[in-house]
Amino acid sequence: MPVLVKICGITTVDDAVAAARLGADFIGLNFYPGSPRCISEGQARLIVQALPSDVTPVGLFVNETWARIHEITARLKIDTIQIHGDQVEPCPLHDRRWIPAIPVRDKSDFDALAESLLRTYILPSFGKSVCRPIAILMDAHVPGAFGGTGRTAPWELIASYRFRMVMLAGGLTPDNVAEAVRIVHPWAVDVAGGVESAPGKKDHDKMRRFIENARAV
Repeated sequence: MPVLVKICGITTVDDAVAAARLGADFIGLNFYPGSPRCISEGQARLIVQALPSDVTPVGLFVNETWARIHEITARLKIDTIQIHGDQVEPCPLHDRRWIPAIPVRDKSDFDALAESLLRTYILPSFGKSVCRPIAILMDAHVPGAFGGTGRTAPWELIASYRFRMVMLAGGLTPDNVAEAVRIVHPWAVDVAGGVESAPGKKDHDKMRRFIENARAV
């Protein structure tokens, strides 16, 4: 099955429609005020309304309360959320699909993360009380940053753990995404800055090449 593609940090209807036309499976809408790609609810509503039914909008939140996440996504009719933060807690919103974002730096960090993932999200004994994620987004570890840094994640390390539902992020571009897919074999790839002409402004040719190269492996 070809890798799925998420184009994150979409800020305009034009870029969203272009990403969908080019074959993106997910569109990321950033609600983190500290990001240059942060958008208002009004902008997000126009984008969601313009998307075809086979493209999934994903709301991205950082250190946000679950109550506010529920309010915003309910108003916008977004049922998939991506969660970044200093400490990502299990999602209590059982009517939402969710993707926790995990920064990966080295093996010692990764061992601790793997244990946490297993204990918190994966073990069957937690199945009734914890909303299991549809994927784990693995990104580069940059202190004080929550994605969008352009730094690549340690692909070989991530590949060595063989998690099934990895959404790979961090420094991906049209020029390196094929190599990343060959090494990691992720379920999906996630890109923001790697397909931009400026923060929040997508380059449509870069999006096209990124999607084509990701799926050519």
